[in-house]
Amino acid sequence: MFNEWLMGLGQGYSPSIEISVNTYRAAFGLWQCLHKFLNFIF
Repeated sequence: MFNEWLMGLGQGYSPSIEISVNTYRAAFGLWQCLHKFLNFIF
């Protein structure tokens, strides 16, 4: 039961999970760059 649900979840939502992970990584990278930039200025 649980394994079937997990398989369905993986098949149905893996693209959206991938997109959200990529978005999170991009935002985190941008934040790191901004943080370094602000530290450099101040």
